[in-house]
Amino acid sequence: MDEQNIQAQQVQNKNMKPCPSCGNMISKKAKACPACGAKIKKPVYKRAWFVVLMVIIAISVIAAVAGGGNDDTASNTVIKNLEKELGVTLFLRSSPLIPTEAGMRFHELASDLLARRDSMADEMMAFKNKARPFDAGFSIVSRQLLNIPADQIIKGNPLLKSLDFYSGSYLKERVLDHKMDIAIIAAVQNMDHIEEQFNYMKLMSTSISFYVSKDNPLSSLKSISSEQIKNKPLGAFSDEPISREDYLKTMSYLVGSELNNPVPFSTSNLTEIEVYIANGSLCAVMLDGMFKNNRRIKAVPIESDRKVDIMAIWNKDHYLSIAESRMIKGLEKYVSIIKKR
Repeated sequence: MDEQNIQAQQVQNKNMKPCPSCGNMISKKAKACPACGAKIKKPVYKRAWFVVLMVIIAISVIAAVAGGGNDDTASNTVIKNLEKELGVTLFLRSSPLIPTEAGMRFHELASDLLARRDSMADEMMAFKNKARPFDAGFSIVSRQLLNIPADQIIKGNPLLKSLDFYSGSYLKERVLDHKMDIAIIAAVQNMDHIEEQFNYMKLMSTSISFYVSKDNPLSSLKSISSEQIKNKPLGAFSDEPISREDYLKTMSYLVGSELNNPVPFSTSNLTEIEVYIANGSLCAVMLDGMFKNNRRIKAVPIESDRKVDIMAIWNKDHYLSIAESRMIKGLEKYVSIIKKR
């Protein structure tokens, strides 16, 4: 092939691209593939509204990283449309907005948009297809409350490398030490101060109840006060070793009044405490929604406005991958379903 033909071939190659549907080479200007008939969308970075969106997103990322919020409905709509177009999650919807790994990279690229617009679209596509395995864990309390089967979590998250069930404090240590990517834990509102150590997404909030045997006279009450709870023998459930003093301190905070009850039994085994409550040996202060299938146990709502949050946490130095974001979104969807039951 002579030099003139080689140059002509190079020019032709520059003006061609593979069809995203069938893979055949087509003109970059083609509006439809002549081979398969698929319509060819204009690249997102060539659309008129794209540059405007870049500015909005870049500002949003900066605000989120700085700790500010963005609750503006119009901005959220713009962000949602862009995420749909790119096929990646840029932010977790919270206050303040929390950027994902893709969101942070998006901000870096947006600062040099005009010079790098081609590579920008390519890198966003790479995030969509990026396969980074991750580790996750559930605290014993959060797992019991969510009641989600382990195999369902594993099947729904193919990039999940390991799934562990431990105490909340152990999981927090693992996340802080970068030995676990995501942990699902229970945290007492305004007491555990999760926001000081972690990035987080709240999945649900729950109140507390007083658990008694159905044969206990208190089981007929529609609600119970802290005064009615005092002096009753309590079974202490904790997913980690805890002293009687620390247990009563937490329970006192939750019920809104100081408790000094006898605590003859302490365990991290839910089955054990379930047995003792059911046979009337003990009572317990625990989260709403426990032991739903045990007809011998009655949960009496405690007259307190204190709440416990079930939340996903991750290290502040860690930005969520697409797979990690997808797992959290899946849990949010699952929670919304069980709330309707």
